[in-house]
Amino acid sequence: MKPLQTELDYQKALKRVDQIWNADSGMELDEAEALVTFIKKYESVFYPIFEKTNPVEVIKLTLEEKGLKNKDLLEIFGSESVISIVLNNQKQLTLKMVRVLHKLLGIPLKL
Repeated sequence: MKPLQTELDYQKALKRVDQIWNADSGMELDEAEALVTFIKKYESVFYPIFEKTNPVEVIKLTLEEKGLKNKDLLEIFGSESVISIVLNNQKQLTLKMVRVLHKLLGIPLKL
């Protein structure tokens, strides 16, 4: 395993971490930990905005960029009231929410 040097390396690492998170086995956690370290380093160089950005602001920006509305988050959050509470920073994102946001909206797992 080596540090990420290209966008392709970065995308592959994100995909692999996602696969590990969704696996039932805990055998690959060392691999995931190493990949996350490489991902953090890559993002600090090529995506520094995520280091200082509130995850809720990233969600709102992603919705705007994709031409989506808050209601489009129903599949992720389950109800309009939860969407409102999360987007108003009154409730923290859960790990499950983060994973689904990553999968459905392409938001990086590490912000």
